[in-house]
Amino acid sequence: MDPLTILAGIKLGSSILSTVGGLSQGSEDAAAQRLAAERAQANARAAIRKGESDVGMVRRQGGRVMGAQRAAIAQSGLGAGGTNAALVAESARNMEADVANTRMEAALRAADAADQARQFRQQASNTKKASYIGAASNILSTASRFYGG
Repeated sequence: MDPLTILAGIKLGSSILSTVGGLSQGSEDAAAQRLAAERAQANARAAIRKGESDVGMVRRQGGRVMGAQRAAIAQSGLGAGGTNAALVAESARNMEADVANTRMEAALRAADAADQARQFRQQASNTKKASYIGAASNILSTASRFYGG
């Protein structure tokens, strides 16, 4: 067999292996990025669940505070109206503000995780496209070397 034919076959084989390797690596990288996106999406769901759990804790703690206030008011014998009623009402408003803040913090954490998931999915898509473009480029480059001189 002609040495130039052998050399051309080796170059062609090398190009094919390089193309397949690039596609394989692109697929693996994209799969890893999709997995990271799934984890980030799970983190978003977990942030919401934790936020609701925290809301329950805030409500329980607020209920204990207001219960203690009511008990102290009743024990004082000063009556539940006027300033004492205003004090309990203020505690209730503060508790609801804490609940709203807790939910907002959870929503922000969930939104950050969901954004991260979207970014990972976009990276996976871009990685896959780049591997196809790289493979096509490698094939065209090899073909031009063989047929272009």
